[in-house]
Amino acid sequence: NPRYLLFLMAPMTILLDRANDDQPFLDARTVSGSDRVYIGNNNFNASSGHTGSIDFSTNAATAAAPAGFSTTSIEKRGTVGQDGPSVRAASAPDGRAYGAFLGWRSGGSGPYVSDVVVVRDDAGGTGSTKFGSLIGSDGLAGTKVATGQNMTFNSTLGTNRAGSSLSIAVDPTDSLTVYVAWGEDGTGGGWTLHLRRSVNGGATWSSD
Repeated sequence: NPRYLLFLMAPMTILLDRANDDQPFLDARTVSGSDRVYIGNNNFNASSGHTGSIDFSTNAATAAAPAGFSTTSIEKRGTVGQDGPSVRAASAPDGRAYGAFLGWRSGGSGPYVSDVVVVRDDAGGTGSTKFGSLIGSDGLAGTKVATGQNMTFNSTLGTNRAGSSLSIAVDPTDSLTVYVAWGEDGTGGGWTLHLRRSVNGGATWSSD
């Protein structure tokens, strides 16, 4: 409906511009009057193969250029040189924020063997420790929702490349209830769609 369209004569302002970055995914909301923006992305500029990253601003509307954005790597474990391209962010009305990514641990010539990892920031990026509120059994940030998942990057479903698929969602009425879904290659060329839930902020997870 054209009554709801706003046409701007000037180009939008570029806030961040960098090379070697893949598949940004946006989550945004207003918390206590401040616009919070989270962009999950696979940042090949990160060190040690920790490419799963989130660019975020906790006051994007009024913060000084570049609108308060900074970048943090949410991968803390060893990889085969990078994580999977699907890096997702999701936040809740109370300000709690999550990130999810596929940690590529081995493989490459065939499927990548991946961990499905979720991180959490109880302060939504406003505290000193970014996305470090959830600690795994190995003492590192993030819990493993699943391990040993096969991800053949260039596999397809019909004409769609499907080798790195991941989603995360938070219950808007309870920020400790979070859902993660992903697709996994099956033997013989099939695919399995997984959906799991946590009711304690990602500390433990249900079965499929």
